[in-house]
Amino acid sequence: MLSQELLKEALGKALSTGADYAEIFAEHTQSKNIGIVSEKVDKVADAVISGVGIRIFKGTRCVSGSASSLSREAVLDCASRVADAMSGTAGISHIILRERLFGDIHPVKIVPGSVGNTYKIDYLRQACTAAKEYDAQISQVLGWRLIIKY
Repeated sequence: MLSQELLKEALGKALSTGADYAEIFAEHTQSKNIGIVSEKVDKVADAVISGVGIRIFKGTRCVSGSASSLSREAVLDCASRVADAMSGTAGISHIILRERLFGDIHPVKIVPGSVGNTYKIDYLRQACTAAKEYDAQISQVLGWRLIIKY
């Protein structure tokens, strides 16, 4: 993800024109969507959502911006653009980041990215079969989609 040094630099830029508070949101999510119709694979699609959002506050004013990349240049450019929308002089000169680790109350048994499509498709077919065996109306009403985010 983003290094602490890059986060400090981006927060410093975001606060450079007088904001009281700044925050950064970053995301990098990979997902796979597998569809089965009549026990045959209908669709397999991969997607990646990646980017950064930066928001600053000064009093009751709020300015935000985003970039669709997590590169150093994109993050710093986004921070600069957000800061430019706020006028004033910097009041915060020293940024301290404290890492907080939270326990994993939902451990992942199988990392989705480590498993091939064949395994996922077989698993989805088993779910389809179990649902049809439970009640025939289920297969008539629902199209089956397996969405995996990792």
